[in-house]
Amino acid sequence: MFLLLFIVEKRIVSNFSYYIDPVNGDDSNTGNSPSSSWKTTTRSDSVSLAPDETIGYKYNRFWYLYRTPHMTANEGRLMANIETADANEF
Repeated sequence: MFLLLFIVEKRIVSNFSYYIDPVNGDDSNTGNSPSSSWKTTTRSDSVSLAPDETIGYKYNRFWYLYRTPHMTANEGRLMANIETADANEF
């Protein structure tokens, strides 16, 4: 008898074009890397994303997808709220 376990990982492992880290970020940074991330989503909301660009949001020690070019800033906030709420289940 075989038991197969499938684990669905909700965390997104990816390189993002821009980064938001509410703990260690600074809105005067470029936002182009985790070490130069922005602090607030307000700073990222003014960015117009190219078709291949994304914004990552750090919650605890994991990066989540915050926004894609096809999402409005409000949709990005909703996605971040859902992902970080789900992260509390781990």
